[in-house]
Amino acid sequence: MPIRNPLYLDQDLLLNVADYHGIAYGVETQIKEKGSTSLTGEGSVGFRGLGAKGGGSKGTELETSYSLPANPLRIMNDVIDEAQIEGYLSAVEADMAGLRKGNLVELDGAMELSAASQVGNLMGRLLPAFAANGGGDLQDDVKTKLIADMVGSSPVVSRQLFSLELELDLGVAVFVTVDPGHFFRNSTFEDLERDVTIFGSVERVVLLGAEVSTERWILPDMDRALRRMFKKQGLSTMLGGLEGMLSVDTEEAQRIKGPAIELRPIAIY
Repeated sequence: MPIRNPLYLDQDLLLNVADYHGIAYGVETQIKEKGSTSLTGEGSVGFRGLGAKGGGSKGTELETSYSLPANPLRIMNDVIDEAQIEGYLSAVEADMAGLRKGNLVELDGAMELSAASQVGNLMGRLLPAFAANGGGDLQDDVKTKLIADMVGSSPVVSRQLFSLELELDLGVAVFVTVDPGHFFRNSTFEDLERDVTIFGSVERVVLLGAEVSTERWILPDMDRALRRMFKKQGLSTMLGGLEGMLSVDTEEAQRIKGPAIELRPIAIY
C-alpha cells in the first residue's frame, strides 16, 4: 500500500472510525517505574511492580511515569488500508443511491476555497462597517480602506468551506468542511488548494432539485438568530453590493444545489 503524507488529520474522528470497524491501532501507553534508595546509596528498580530489592532497611520509594505516544501516521494508513480492503468505502454516484450521512468515502480531486467562504471572509471584516453605517451601502473610499486593511491583516483562523472538483466528473458537487485545529504539523489553508485525496465521512447529502443555504459560512462566527436577522433585513442586497470586490457570483455563493455532498474530512493527503 502507498504511504500517505497528510496535510490534515482529524485524529479523534480517525479513532472513532477504527473503533467502530474493529480496526486495531496502537494507543498511548503510560509507563510507570518504581524504585527505592537506601541511606547507603543502594537501591532497587522495578518495572510495573517487578524488580530486585537491594540492601538497607531505611530509604525512600520513588515512582517515575512517562508516556509512549501512538503513531498517528501509522494509524491513519492502517485505517484507510483496512477500509479499502474490507469494502467500508461508499461509492459516490450522480443519483446518490445508497449514500447516507456517516458513510465513509475516499475521493480524488482539486480543492479550492468555496465561493461561500470567500464571501464570508470578506463579510467578517465588513460587517462592523455595515453596522456602523446603519446597514446601508458602503462608499467606495470605505471599501478601498477596508480592502487595504485586510491585505495587511492576519490569516483567517476560523473553519472554512472548500469545494472539491472531482478527478472523475460524476455530476456531483462536493464540499469539504475544514477545521484549522486539525492541520497536520505546519500545513495551512493555502496548502490545501491543490490536487488531493480526501478520506472522510459524509456529513450531508443534497439530492437533485434540493438546495441548502450557506449562510453559516457567509456570516461566520455568528449565531443563528443574528444570521436570520441579517437575512430578513436583506442579506442578498447587501452581498450584491460586494460584486465588484469579489470574483465570485454572490447569488450562487448563498446556496449549495444538489446533487451534492458535504464531507467532514478525516484525512487530506
